[in-house]
Amino acid sequence: MFKVQNLIAGYGETTVLSELSFSVEKGEFIGIAGPNGAGKSTLLRLLAAFLQPTAGTIELLDRPISSYSRRQLARLIAVILQDFSCPYDFTVFDMVAMGRSPFLPRWKPLSAHDRTIITDAMEMTDVAKLRHRSFFELSGGERQRAIIAKALVQEPSVLLLDEPSTHLDLRHQVKIFDILHCLNRQSNVTIACVTHDLTLSAQYVDRFILLSGGKLLAQGLPEHIVEKGLMEKLYTTPVYTGSISESHKPFIYPLRISK
Repeated sequence: MFKVQNLIAGYGETTVLSELSFSVEKGEFIGIAGPNGAGKSTLLRLLAAFLQPTAGTIELLDRPISSYSRRQLARLIAVILQDFSCPYDFTVFDMVAMGRSPFLPRWKPLSAHDRTIITDAMEMTDVAKLRHRSFFELSGGERQRAIIAKALVQEPSVLLLDEPSTHLDLRHQVKIFDILHCLNRQSNVTIACVTHDLTLSAQYVDRFILLSGGKLLAQGLPEHIVEKGLMEKLYTTPVYTGSISESHKPFIYPLRISK
């Protein structure tokens, strides 16, 4: 699906990512993790073609990602970034409906099929009851769920997410990852998800990619990645790791440093 080779990228004079090479197969669910400033969000912007690399290549479906038009990419890739802002005082329904725009001829209204897709996505993310509310009136968690609904109505082949569980309570954190897992397994949607919650995401992702200082530190199965030595090297802080008895998936939590 994606093939990244010898990638170098940054902003102005500042290099954020360097010598980065990896691939993502069709239908994989990838977790991207690392400390603040490691280049995770920058990598997501590169995969979405919102940012051009300084050097190296990114291929999507065996084509240079730069060869796609913005509209073609919008039909393939849905993106949820941390800095999403709604430009006008839209209702939740209208904001979510914007996700259908890549499929609509200019000035054409939503069809019954479009409205069904929108309603289904809003019900999946628990925002259907908020459909007539102003997006600006929502709490952080409600906004996040509405933004995820907007991505779902694109019916993407690829879903790129930057910390999708941010602002969500425990129930909705699990629900969102359940939705992502369902899309991945049932619809073969390829997912790359930046996350700081390794315990939750390890229950869902096929593989982690770890970034440190803008470079690839490690990649592999959750049970091979979420282990004490590697996690303490990555985050430079003491941690405790183990395995959940029911699922055998790994967990991690930080240890107090101060006395």
